[in-house]
Amino acid sequence: MIMDRKMNRHEYLYRRTGRALLVLLGLWIAAMLLALALPAKLWKSGTAFLVLFDGIFPVLFVVTIVLGVVRIIAYIRWTGRYPYYFLFHKSPRQNDPGDKGNKGAV
Repeated sequence: MIMDRKMNRHEYLYRRTGRALLVLLGLWIAAMLLALALPAKLWKSGTAFLVLFDGIFPVLFVVTIVLGVVRIIAYIRWTGRYPYYFLFHKSPRQNDPGDKGNKGAV
């Protein structure tokens, strides 16, 4: 861990949500393995199991999405950059003096 220097609030939140997302991933995998390990007879007879899994999976999914959004926002505020900048290309500006000679070029 990097504890030598003082982290700002956004860096701390970014790192903390990363750990929380890893824990949620572990819980998701554990719940999926438990669902696979349960015999089919328990699924048909016990509504408690269905209610439990119908409650756990959506909650884990929503919490994961919320933590993911909080993590991206914390990263943007911490570094000042969008983390997925490579997905978007810069579009040419209309009044950019550097593009004067490139009009019509492909």
